[in-house]
Parts: sequence; structure tokens; C-alpha cells
Amino acid sequence: MRRRLTLTIGLAGLVAGLALVGSSFAASFDCGHAASPREKLICSDPTLSDLDSKLGRLYQERRALLSPHGADLLQTSERSWLTYTATVCTLAVPDHAVWSQQPKNCLALKYRDRLKQLSYAGEKVGPFLFNRIDFFSAEPAPDNSGQTLGFYVQHIGYPQIDGPSSSQADEWNRQSAKTLEPSSYCGQGDSNGDEDADYVVGYATQRFISVKLSSFIYCHGAAHGTFGSGAVNMVLQPTVRPATEQDIFGPNDDWVNKFQQILWKAVTKNGWRPLGDAYSEIESDVEDDFIQPARWIFTIDGLRIAFSAYDAGCYQCNPPPVTVPWSEIKPLLPKKSVLN
Repeated sequence: MRRRLTLTIGLAGLVAGLALVGSSFAASFDCGHAASPREKLICSDPTLSDLDSKLGRLYQERRALLSPHGADLLQTSERSWLTYTATVCTLAVPDHAVWSQQPKNCLALKYRDRLKQLSYAGEKVGPFLFNRIDFFSAEPAPDNSGQTLGFYVQHIGYPQIDGPSSSQADEWNRQSAKTLEPSSYCGQGDSNGDEDADYVVGYATQRFISVKLSSFIYCHGAAHGTFGSGAVNMVLQPTVRPATEQDIFGPNDDWVNKFQQILWKAVTKNGWRPLGDAYSEIESDVEDDFIQPARWIFTIDGLRIAFSAYDAGCYQCNPPPVTVPWSEIKPLLPKKSVLN
């Protein structure tokens, strides 16, 4: 899908967004003076009114945690969401529109998504305060097969360090923003699909940050979408760069077999097994995935492994995500590991 992300909003877009601003910042929204059709819709529905109030409070709370620059970035993200929501949750839908496109239901879905997203703004992980950046876009589509009828839609979220400031934090932020680079999975300049890319900061120290990435892409007209899961693990000192297995487990390969055994035990603990005749081949592929740093999602609980579509031979064949506790990982780490 095209990357026309809403970094700035023209007058027309801002006016459209402001039709929702009063509702989004509920502390200043008085239903006794509701004027626009959208305001009247929100005031007439208890569920929307409650979601609207929660979103307004959460936005103000999270914004107050950030630096002035971080607050400005969050405001830009919020404006992008406002314009997007006003576009896709149109009030002028036919009576026979599907459930999710009915104005009340569409707004409720968008509110709930935004509440979850905002919960990560101003989040403290390890020594860092993280801000959250979100961009949204919606472009007219000639079909109704996508997630939002009549549109190609896109959402991309990524983290930024809001404090403390340092040259390493600035460089990490620059590399994190590369999440915005275009995907061409659907072909034709990625202009015929929907995309949702998100993250969770799992673990952070002065020397290391681990971020879980997740994505869902649907090419309009396809039988189903495809999902992806991975991680971005970065060393911060002395220079910011992707972490290697040597940074974590040391220069030799003594850890590999033991590590694979630990992970294999974890994914098969609840009865999962590869399906089909290619059992040994799939087992080998999954074990190879175990030792790829792009799979290692570090959290306060340990090492988490999640899989993408088709990693275990078919779309729905994957083992469930698993977390191996630190008590099993620590014995494999050398003293100079970036995790110590």
C-alpha cells in the first residue's frame, strides 16, 4: 500500500479531524452543546461516550509523561488517527452495511484500538522512557474485500526513546524509525493491500534494547492475510548496532545445541508436533529459527519465541508463542554478554 502517511495535515484534513477532536478529548466535550452529527452520535450511545471519555483521559495522562518534543510527536500521531478515523468511520453508510462499518461499531473498534496503542506512550522500560509514534492512512479502494470496506488502510507504530537523551538514544531512534520503510508484499508498489505493523518494547538496559515486532498484511482479493512476528535487538554501547548471537552467547557455539533443546522442549511441552510427512524437515527448520537473533524477543520474564505464517509448514501449523524463563537462559550466557 502507498506510504502516504499523515505527517502533516492540510486544512481540509484538519477540519475533518477536528470534527472528532471534541469527542476525543472528552474533558472539554460537553454533550449539552453537541452540534455535529458525530458529536450527537457519540453522546447518544453510552458505549461510545464511555470510550470517548477514557480515550481523552488516557491521551492527556500519557502526554503529560513526555518531554515537550515527545508530546508534540504524540500529538502528531493523534491527529493522524483522528483524520484516519473520520475517513473510515463515515456516517454516510448504507443501512445494509456490514456490522463493522456501522458508524457506532466502527468508532468503537477504533477507540479500543487507540486505547491499547496509547497505553504504550510514556512507558518506562529499564532505564528509558519510551514514546510511541503511530501513522495511519486510508486510500479509496475499488473493492470491498479489505479490513475496511472501500479502503486500503495502513497503520504503523514504532517506539522512540523520550529520555534520558544521549547520542546513543538519538541513533536508536533514527534506526527505529526505519520501521516506516515500504513493504511491497502485495506488489504493484504495495498499493493494493492493508497493513498493520506494531511493536512492544520487551526489555531494556543501558547496553541493550529488545523490541517485539508484529505485522499483518492482507492483499485485497486474497483468501486470507499473512502475519509476521520477529524482534529487533540492538546493542547501544559503544555504538548502536544490531545485536549478534556473539553479543549474547559469546564467540563460540557451545550454547547452540543446549539452546535448541531448551526451545524444542518449550514448544512441544503442550503437545505440539509438526504435521504432515515432512516432519523431520519442519523440525530442522524450526530449530534453525531458534538460533536466529531476529527471533529472540527478550522480556522481563525471559526469552520469548513467536512464529510467522508458514514457519512450520502451513498457515495454521505453528506452535504457540513460548517464553523460556531467565533461569534456563542465564546459565548459557558468558560474563560479557550484553544481557548481563
